Amino acid sequence: MLDQGPPELARWRPHEGIDLVGLEGVTPVFSICAGVVLHIDETGGYGHEVIIALRPRVAGRPERMIRYAHLAARSHLSKNQLVIPGTLLGLVGRTSKVPPVVQTDFYGPRSP
Repeated sequence: MLDQGPPELARWRPHEGIDLVGLEGVTPVFSICAGVVLHIDETGGYGHEVIIALRPRVAGRPERMIRYAHLAARSHLSKNQLVIPGTLLGLVGRTSKVPPVVQTDFYGPRSP
């Protein structure tokens, strides 16, 4: 998927996540799978985000993770909390000049 990015960049750049549009501060964001909250905080370009580890840790690092970014506010969840499919993570937010979205990014082992 390609993301045009902020208008001032006026160029296309790769975007490996999936943006789901919703109403800012209204549309709920739910976990799509079970896992453990690995990270929950506000970061630079992603605003409020939740990262969930989907598989057990291998060598100190989760094997698979999913990030939900651009949430409207800090989630009520806490680090190391277990989540199941359908757990409320927060509300769709807006942290840039694009429409309100939740961005989901999937991370896992790279193929050889």
